[in-house]
Order: sequence, then structure tokens, then C-alpha cells
Amino acid sequence: MISYSLSKEHVCPAPAVLFTMKELSLNSCRLDKRYDVLEQLGRGSYAEIFLARDTLASPQSPHSTVVIKALNVFLQDDLDADLERTLVENFQNEAIALDRVRHPNIISRIGHGTARDLPAPFFITSFSNTSPAATCKSSCESRNSASIRL
Repeated sequence: MISYSLSKEHVCPAPAVLFTMKELSLNSCRLDKRYDVLEQLGRGSYAEIFLARDTLASPQSPHSTVVIKALNVFLQDDLDADLERTLVENFQNEAIALDRVRHPNIISRIGHGTARDLPAPFFITSFSNTSPAATCKSSCESRNSASIRL
């Protein structure tokens, strides 16, 4: 089980990054003394997704660019203890599900934790820069299929 405590305000050591009640502002932050956060990729109902560089991985490694998914229960408007517990369980179950599935078309979880500089659980996944549209277009062209507008 991952345990955590969220505060309404949090400062990432260097450079200073403010954690506000609604979103995590981690751009240009080094998380867990290892991951340089490059940009936010998206935000869902209870978590935020960031693109990062693993400073300990070789630049030639397929894991030098990673994705960080960080739990942020404050994205919910009507947060209570039961909802918070459910969101944490969902987050943990997602991490477990990623561990159980191994397939070349599904991302792999390669790390997790609760960093001192981010008071919430997170997990690290592999990064794939192929989009479903690009994959579909490439597949259709290789089969000499009729042209499809994407």
C-alpha cells in the first residue's frame, strides 16, 4: 500500500514550484532526485501526467524519457475521506494492473514512489511517442489499403 499526505501548499526544492489545491506545477522540477520534469502531458479526474527525463538512465536507453503519473485528489471538487480513499485505491490498482500485463503495445510501469518533494504517490511508465492515428495510418499504407483521412 502507498501512503501519502497532501497539503494545500508545497514547494519543490529547486527550482521552487508551488503545489496548489487544484494542480501540480512540476515543470522544470527534479522529482525524487532523478526525474527532470519537462512538461505536463495531461490531467484527468484524479491524476496528472508529466513527461520527464531520467537522469540516471543512459541517453540511448529506451527508458531515458519516461512518463510520470502523479495522484492529485484535489482535482475533485467534492472531496471527502471516502472519495479520497477510493481514488488512492484506484491509483494503486492501476499500477498493479500495469505490472500484470506485458505486451509490446502496452506501456510498462518501471517505477513508483512517494517522493519527499511531491507529497503524493506517483508511478513511472515507459514513454511511447507513437500516436494511435500515426500507427493506423502507417498500417493502412503498408497494406496498400484505400486512402483513409485521419
